[in-house]
Amino acid sequence: MITTKDKLVQLVTDKFNIRANKGIVKFGNTFDQAKMDDVAALLNLQEELMDAVVYIEKILWNKKNEC
Repeated sequence: MITTKDKLVQLVTDKFNIRANKGIVKFGNTFDQAKMDDVAALLNLQEELMDAVVYIEKILWNKKNEC
C-alpha cells in the first residue's frame, strides 16, 4: 500500500480503498471489471453529482439558519 506524509491525502486514499472493497463485496467484481457502457456511466455520475449538490445545499441551509 502506498502511503503519504500528507494526512488529508492519506485519509482520502484510505476512504477510496474502503469504498472499493465494499463495492467488490456488494457487486462481486471490481469497478474496472463492471459491464457498463458510457451512457450508463454518465447517468450514474450525473446522479452522484446531483446528490452532492443536495448535500451542499443542506449544509448551506444549516449554516444560514444557525444565526
